[in-house]
Amino acid sequence: MDYRVVLVEDETAIVELLGIVLAHPHIELHAAYNGLDGLALIRRVKPDLVMLDVMLPGMDGWEVYDAIRVTPSLVQTPVIMISVVPERPERRQAFLRSEIDLYVTKPFDALRLRRAIAHMLGGEELWGPPSPEVLDVFEKSELPAASKPNKRPAQGPPGVAADAPEREA
Repeated sequence: MDYRVVLVEDETAIVELLGIVLAHPHIELHAAYNGLDGLALIRRVKPDLVMLDVMLPGMDGWEVYDAIRVTPSLVQTPVIMISVVPERPERRQAFLRSEIDLYVTKPFDALRLRRAIAHMLGGEELWGPPSPEVLDVFEKSELPAASKPNKRPAQGPPGVAADAPEREA
């Protein structure tokens, strides 16, 4: 079975890292770099999982989340919120009561996140034990120099479908 995952994240390095974390022949990863493009992408792709940064340009992650939850075709889509800062306690408590959502703070444990993603997709056995190279990437929480392209390919970060333009610098 193939799974569609939409990642809405304005930091290219995080998109690249999550491209490595989610690398699997049965996972189709799409990325957008701001909230408005992300919501449009989510509505178009109708993913099996959405990963949202909280602090996004244009429309923040919580606004995208709220829009997902009022869209009948997306209401049961699992969402992982990713943030560098803890969220307002009342907002986070309401979110944590959801059985289909997860809140992750940066920096995150990539192996634990991968297990949570597999569980949310219902593919508990998606990934076998990680290779030493992957473990090294996960432990350092950064991309190894060998996997960083000298020049950004036209299709976007490795392993990520080019659906939305990268944010302006």
